[in-house]
Amino acid sequence: MCGWAGKKIDRRAIASKISEFTLISNGKAAWAILRQWLVIAACIAAAIWIHHWTAYLLAAIIMHDDRPLSPVFFNRSLGNVVSDLYCVFPVGFTTNLYRKQHIAHHRFTNTNDDPYWVTMAADPDWTWP
Repeated sequence: MCGWAGKKIDRRAIASKISEFTLISNGKAAWAILRQWLVIAACIAAAIWIHHWTAYLLAAIIMHDDRPLSPVFFNRSLGNVVSDLYCVFPVGFTTNLYRKQHIAHHRFTNTNDDPYWVTMAADPDWTWP
């Protein structure tokens, strides 16, 4: 039996704490995007300077770490526009397309329902490592 069994849970206090942890700051979001672009620029410069495929691979990983899967700004529509312009348009996507494909990829990883798997499997030069 739990030590708190039979005690009343203060749901309002818990909800208040949860909302503190999920508060979105527009300023912090804008700074995060700016910082990410500074890192992207540094990665591109390093990849060009090093001129080795591993450097290009590391520079490309940044798209996976951008924010289109979670809200960027308090206003979701504004967040989608900012994400489109500064996160995914530069690599040829839209936030909604990336979100849809990436969620399907994580849900159905390495199956015929995984859009990335299907694309890779259609390439005759690609083999599973």
